[in-house]
Amino acid sequence: MLHLEFWNHLLDEQPDLVRLSQQGAKINKSLHLLEEQFKILSKISSIAPKVLRLYASFIVEIKNDKEGGAKEMLRAKDAAALRGNVEYNNMNEDFSDVNSYASDGTPCVYMSGEQESIGTITQVNMAICKVFGYTRKEELLGKPVEHIQPRVYSEHHKYLLSASIAKN
Repeated sequence: MLHLEFWNHLLDEQPDLVRLSQQGAKINKSLHLLEEQFKILSKISSIAPKVLRLYASFIVEIKNDKEGGAKEMLRAKDAAALRGNVEYNNMNEDFSDVNSYASDGTPCVYMSGEQESIGTITQVNMAICKVFGYTRKEELLGKPVEHIQPRVYSEHHKYLLSASIAKN
């Protein structure tokens, strides 16, 4: 949400530079924390190729570092080769399908980013259903994502989405 707030604030006619600086510092701090945690994780155990690919995507998409992302993608490919797992050798995997993305049992939910249906759950896997006590995917599909968020977040989530859309 920090990134969203930052970019939405830039849309203001007269952005508050102090606020932008504070938000930028928070974003920078969270990025450094994520990188530190990833380094710790990689020291503790060998990283799965899928995790390395996701981290590579993070480096390219969030940090805008194509070279660094390419290095991590090579690490992912090497890790896949070491595991001898042919499934992981497809580095162009389609992450748009929740079932192929989270085939390892990781709970996963996708929500719409389209303006007319923003925040609506569009895809789930059975692992996320089990987390929230559902027996069928259809019980979550089409519901607002706030349906599965803790109240402290869900109370503000719709407002944040609406405010973001209104600014654009």
